[in-house]
Amino acid sequence: MKVNLEKAIENIGVTVGFFRPLYEAIVNSIQAKATQIDITFDLETKEHTNYIYGYAIRDNGVGFTDLNIDAFLTLWTEHNSDQGALGSGRILCLKVFEHILIESQTKNIKDKLGQRVNIDFNKKFKFNTVEEIDRKKSESDISYTLTHFKQLTTQYEIKKYAYNIDALKKEFFMALLPLFIEYNRNDKELTITIQGEIWIDKTTLATTFKELDFKEMSLNIPSSKKDDDTIYPFVLTYQIDKDQKNNLHQFYGASYRKVIDFPSSTKIKRLPDNASATFCLSAEYLNNKVDDSREKFTIAMNENNATDEDPLLFRDINNHLSKALNEILREFFPKIDDSLEKEKNDAIDENPHLTAYIKDIDKLTVKKSEIVKIAESKFNKKFTKTKKDVIDFTKSIIKTKGFSKEKYMEITKGFTEVGQEQLAHYIGYRQTIIEMLFNVNICNKDTTKESFSEDYIHNLIMPPNKIKTNNKHIITENNFWLFDDKFMTYSYSASDSEIKKILDSLTIEMDDETKDYYGGDRPDLLMLYSDEIENEKDVVIIELKKINTGHYEKEKAISQLTTYARIIKQNIPKVNDIFVYAVFDLDPKLENILLDRGFYPKALTRDGHNMSSYYMYNASRKAHMHVLSFEHLLLDASNRNKLFLNILKNEIITDEKSE
Repeated sequence: MKVNLEKAIENIGVTVGFFRPLYEAIVNSIQAKATQIDITFDLETKEHTNYIYGYAIRDNGVGFTDLNIDAFLTLWTEHNSDQGALGSGRILCLKVFEHILIESQTKNIKDKLGQRVNIDFNKKFKFNTVEEIDRKKSESDISYTLTHFKQLTTQYEIKKYAYNIDALKKEFFMALLPLFIEYNRNDKELTITIQGEIWIDKTTLATTFKELDFKEMSLNIPSSKKDDDTIYPFVLTYQIDKDQKNNLHQFYGASYRKVIDFPSSTKIKRLPDNASATFCLSAEYLNNKVDDSREKFTIAMNENNATDEDPLLFRDINNHLSKALNEILREFFPKIDDSLEKEKNDAIDENPHLTAYIKDIDKLTVKKSEIVKIAESKFNKKFTKTKKDVIDFTKSIIKTKGFSKEKYMEITKGFTEVGQEQLAHYIGYRQTIIEMLFNVNICNKDTTKESFSEDYIHNLIMPPNKIKTNNKHIITENNFWLFDDKFMTYSYSASDSEIKKILDSLTIEMDDETKDYYGGDRPDLLMLYSDEIENEKDVVIIELKKINTGHYEKEKAISQLTTYARIIKQNIPKVNDIFVYAVFDLDPKLENILLDRGFYPKALTRDGHNMSSYYMYNASRKAHMHVLSFEHLLLDASNRNKLFLNILKNEIITDEKSE
């Protein structure tokens, strides 16, 4: 078979790490039954620093026998597949180096001489001919293979790989941890030297595992297929070090090496007290599912359909893995559940609509931001599914003229829960606005600082870009609920011309003293209707005055409240009830004036202080008139809103318990 190696290399989409060829060579040595592996680096010194530009691996394995030569000439060979060999690793190596020089010797077998083999494996190599391999009979009582990786390819040559022996040993150990786990577990002979000095041998390997306090947990994971009773054994090898360095290694191991990290949904982001840890999950099942690149598995992480070829899915592997991680963490960190509960409660306080989803999260190390992200994802999936179920069910009724009570009950339960969660989301959004305004109000009581204009509140209640002449608004486009929740349904705003008509009429009725006071600065009015202009409707009219407004200005504005109601009746057809609000800073003198004019006080308490608002009903005009402070307005809105919030939280919790 002819193979265009250059094209094959170009088609390899994965990024190959600089030491990937070294790992491939070490694993090849293990598969060749080597017990001694020697690693040497080609170094060059630049600016007092040693850099690696090549490396060689020599082993005492069986060498290039005729069987091994045939396997080398066959891409994707089955040779050594039982040990994790995939038959394409040497092509990956050519992404890093231009030449792979192989020198190998086999032993004499009885009267048959050994064989010396030399190969220059490069992009021009032809897989279809043995002439590419230089081999001859050579008497020898030893066997070995020396693989030298030389001449970096252009993309790797421009990078610099500093030689730091301690850092390299840590990197190599983690990349080959599955190999070392296997050899330590089975007490196998293996010696690895680096630059002539012993790095790993049987004794040091056992000592390292003991010092790092590695432990093992067995996981027996059932098949993902229905009617399949097969159980697949896995082993989770782990160690935790309370060193406060936050070095976390979490990956699947297969074919004697690290393959990929755990997915973010399973991975631990941070341990208590910044502890470090290593978690390696391995299994024979995974050994058989590594793809040619050794960078991933043949089963996608998000695959949901089990087959005869892939009977066990990562979905179920990761579910068991997550439970195992939780069990381990609870053993090492007894208070970790308390920390999770606090993060979840904080997340619920800020996102009450996600309560049901947040309470289900049992990933012990997540913080509030990730909890919210996970819960939002679940909520959005449920919302999308529920909406689709309703549409599909409706279509089925139309098509079949039939009705399934069971399906109806299932769907209505779903969209009732989703609707409840969306309502909680909206109530939570309202509470955020209230808390913001409480803080704005506190800041603006300081007379040394700039006071906010009434326009700021005006824009919050009904943003200017949302005011449309007699057009309907969705509830989230205005914040009239700050005054009363019934105004959420009052969704038609008065036009500029209608408000101008009222203001012009008001100006005509002003006495000379009032006109002199107001001048060109007429009252700031905002109007909203309960229904379309053609029908009988209620009207809400609000006058806003900035904090720290002068007493005389407030008193004059109060004098106009009943006038507003009469002029609205005269200028706007088919008006029913009128709700008039004046938002001022109240003081004892102003409150006495309100009492003298027949207003009734309504007190709310916050932080031990009573805050009054004043109400009067003008029966002849069917006008409900309110005078209140901005702080009273916010406190009343907050009390109403928190009541809704608590009800929604309790209902969600009750639903969970009932299930």
